[in-house]
Amino acid sequence: MITIVNIFGAEVLLDEVSKTLLTAESYDLPDDFTRIRWANSNQVLDAITADKIRVWVSGVEYTSHTDQTSILRGESLSPTTVDQIPISRLSSTKTGWHFSPRYITWKTASYGSLHNKKVDTLTDYGDASLRFWKVVSGAWVELLRSAYASDADFQTALDTDCTITTMDWQTTYDFDIRGAVLITGTRPTSPAYGYVQAAPDLAPYGLDVSFMDGGIPLHLVKDYSFIANDGRTVKSVVADPINNSNKFRVIIEHAAGAYIDLALGYEHYRA
Repeated sequence: MITIVNIFGAEVLLDEVSKTLLTAESYDLPDDFTRIRWANSNQVLDAITADKIRVWVSGVEYTSHTDQTSILRGESLSPTTVDQIPISRLSSTKTGWHFSPRYITWKTASYGSLHNKKVDTLTDYGDASLRFWKVVSGAWVELLRSAYASDADFQTALDTDCTITTMDWQTTYDFDIRGAVLITGTRPTSPAYGYVQAAPDLAPYGLDVSFMDGGIPLHLVKDYSFIANDGRTVKSVVADPINNSNKFRVIIEHAAGAYIDLALGYEHYRA
């Protein structure tokens, strides 16, 4: 509720609501008044400038002419402390979106190790996958579960041949990403490096984006390390099931069959 009080010492005519304020009289503006009309008349604005009226909103007085004018024009006010000191807030994302970090965990060269569940149902999101590779004459060759008779046979092949493990993440929703954190388990005893590639499917066209060039040396960090990368601002990512431009790939290069526990936290905002 907006309340105005006449402190001028004489009557103040409020044409917009057909009200004459007597000296020291207060008036609660009707809920259905058209506030934009106040902007079209100088009568009340002149009263504000001459300190003829005081303005209250829900029991809190606003003393600055700027705030009083904004209130009577129906404009929003910047938030203030109880003593009317402005509070500044910067928005990091779109109106209505919220901060919603995601964590995905897996183990290199380990079939079935991916963990990517929703908090409300504890069911898999279905937007991440693990792939396993060996290098033959400098070329990546994917190791596929379908080529082996059982899970055990496939895992045996990974223990022997897998030297690259990739984790792909591609959401079905739009989001604004700010950064990511990588959490490691026990430090690998052999050299291992981590890379991130955005839009890997578009690499043949030169449209992919590489992060962590040179690779994070996982064998040089302590056990259970927390590696953060903050972009300091957000980048909008739109769901793209056709061209897969919103796919992110984490690439871990490791010794054959090396088990490295990893978790990746994506710091993003979404609807």
